[in-house]
Amino acid sequence: MAQSWMQRMGATVLAFRGYNLTNLGKTPELLAHPAYGPVVERHLQLAGTICSEAIGRHIDLVERVRSRRESSLETFAEDIGLIIAAEMAQLELLDQFFGTDYRGARFSMGYSLGEITALVAGGTFVVEQVLPPLVQLAGDCADLARDAAMGILFSRGPEIDPVAVQRLCIE
Repeated sequence: MAQSWMQRMGATVLAFRGYNLTNLGKTPELLAHPAYGPVVERHLQLAGTICSEAIGRHIDLVERVRSRRESSLETFAEDIGLIIAAEMAQLELLDQFFGTDYRGARFSMGYSLGEITALVAGGTFVVEQVLPPLVQLAGDCADLARDAAMGILFSRGPEIDPVAVQRLCIE
């Protein structure tokens, strides 16, 4: 007999994503869904309210998702709220509609902003604690990112050639 999802949860690792230029993902579809929409909307409204209060300007994440406006450096502050809210909503949907308690996963991890979501999902912090400082710093982060390039080095071999890496960095 095949194991149920919940029986396999102890072997599951949750990985939360970081910022990307395509932050909406499937959030518009989840928001439009008759059953899932209210959960997603509640998380987006909470994050939008927190972000608005933290930076002193109105942010409507529900409208943003409904209008399918993608990200830019100018929207970085609200993107932070959007990403965390969408991931927390998805966890609630797993629990509420599929009986899957994500807290039974072996561990949670995140990349970049996803590390913050993992801390919220794990109960170390709540959204109301993590969003204000992140969105308050978002403008400075976006300013630093203008005209910046990022390179990620992946190595598939047994070792990295430091001379080749140095040559890549100079070019």
